[in-house]
Amino acid sequence: MTARKQRLTDEQIKKSTDAYKSVKDKKTAIRIDCVILWGKGYDWAVIEDVLMISVGLIHDAVNKYKFSGIAGLTESHYEGHNYKMTGELRKSNS
Repeated sequence: MTARKQRLTDEQIKKSTDAYKSVKDKKTAIRIDCVILWGKGYDWAVIEDVLMISVGLIHDAVNKYKFSGIAGLTESHYEGHNYKMTGELRKSNS
C-alpha cells in the first residue's frame, strides 16, 4: 500500500468532520465526506468507489471547498415554490 499525501491540515479535517457530524442533509453530508477523504489524500477513484458517487460530484465538491470552504458545501439556494407564497411574502422576497 502506498503512502497518501495529506492535502488538508489536521485542523481543516477536524472542522470538516465536525461539520459532517452536525449536518442533517444527506447530499451535503456526502459532499463534506468527499472533501474529508480527498483531504486525507485518497485518489478520486477510491473516493468514487467508496462513496458510490461520480467523478463530477467529487470535482464540484473539491472546487467548492477550495473557493468557499465548508460554507460553500453547506449553502442551499432553495427558496420554495412561489405559488405557495402569499402576496405579502412575494413582495417581501422581491
